[in-house]
Amino acid sequence: MEMAKCAKCKKLFPRIREPICEACIKEEEAIFETVKEYLRDHPKTTVGAVSEATGVSTKKIFGYLRDGRIEVAEGAGLECSQCGVPITSGQMCTECFERASAQIAGMVDRGESLTNVKKIPRGKVLPVGGRKPQ
Repeated sequence: MEMAKCAKCKKLFPRIREPICEACIKEEEAIFETVKEYLRDHPKTTVGAVSEATGVSTKKIFGYLRDGRIEVAEGAGLECSQCGVPITSGQMCTECFERASAQIAGMVDRGESLTNVKKIPRGKVLPVGGRKPQ
């Protein structure tokens, strides 16, 4: 079994998958549960309010949102990484996700490399299904 240095506490541990040790994983999950419980009781709150109430950094909360582990009310500060519209979790809005999925599926069908996928410039809205942006 490979030994590794925990990225968080710097102790050596037998690494299976995660870059942090079991104790730090448990600590991270406890922090996540604190945020999740707060959002369960206050579903229409902003990231800043969650951070202030729980003591968890906004960076960590945005990480949970980007990973799709939690959702917040629209307008809480999370934006689609492709077009910039407000979203409640994940990294892309539904339209950008569907567009990217279709593009990737088409490339796979044609046997093309996925390294050719272009990122949409931030703030630019591209047409979906032949519609013009509004």
